Amino acid sequence: MKKKIAFIGDVGAGTIDDWHHYGFWFKTLKECDRIEVTHYNRWQEVPEEYDFYFFIDYKQDQWTLPDDKYRPRVLFWWDAFHHMFSITVQLALVFDMVYVAEYLDAEHAQMAGFKNTQWLPGAFYPGLYKPLVLEKQHNIGFVGQLNDFVRRKGLTRKTALEQLVKKFGGDVRWDLRGPGVNELYNRSNLLWERSIFANIGTRLFETVGSGGAMVLMNRFPCNNGLDQIGEDGVHFVTYDETLEDMLEKANHYLLYPEEREKIRLAGYAHFLENHTYRHRMEKIFMDFGI
Repeated sequence: MKKKIAFIGDVGAGTIDDWHHYGFWFKTLKECDRIEVTHYNRWQEVPEEYDFYFFIDYKQDQWTLPDDKYRPRVLFWWDAFHHMFSITVQLALVFDMVYVAEYLDAEHAQMAGFKNTQWLPGAFYPGLYKPLVLEKQHNIGFVGQLNDFVRRKGLTRKTALEQLVKKFGGDVRWDLRGPGVNELYNRSNLLWERSIFANIGTRLFETVGSGGAMVLMNRFPCNNGLDQIGEDGVHFVTYDETLEDMLEKANHYLLYPEEREKIRLAGYAHFLENHTYRHRMEKIFMDFGI
């Protein structure tokens, strides 16, 4: 008999099937033949007839969840780094399990005694991010927010990317969604990332998972879980956040396409085998015997 799962998350003005992490989770759940999943924007709309209650992202009304209903209940929270740590540990008192995408929050919660808080990294959805046979058009590719207020080693994300594109050329976009993002990734020689905070965002998974190009990723000064996701120089390449190291690494791998190609292929194979939404879903199901 199929398990009935309530998927609870407010997608705002979008739709649940759109190209965002709500949609990727929901699509992945629908593709699992041993469950039935129904989406609700608010937990107050959910009837008490489900075998499992899966909440996406923190919402303030979760503090009012009744203790004796809607269980087992779990929360996956991808942007805990935007909030105080005290909220993370408070959520551990509300949910049977809290999965956070930020390594540091999970580690700190565990050390504080909240054993029902675990690190569950981001992921990519292979139905969208995948290799395409397209002509290369750009040396550097990037899609996302150009943050200009968090400065490390003299650079913000915006100023670092400006220097990179000035030297090598590239296509930088913030307004693409869906298949257009994957196409840009596949038309680029190098894909670039610089985390704003200590977190590892979904961009790393989606760029490597696109299989379109080698990924050049910043290495944060402390352990943020990157080495547990993949191997530097094998699945992606890191730089130390200085302008000099970033430009040197980019220049090297643009000059030596055979090295770049080897890392691209190894990264894609590794991420496809370990870092899709299906892998994250199966981890949660294994924890709860589903």
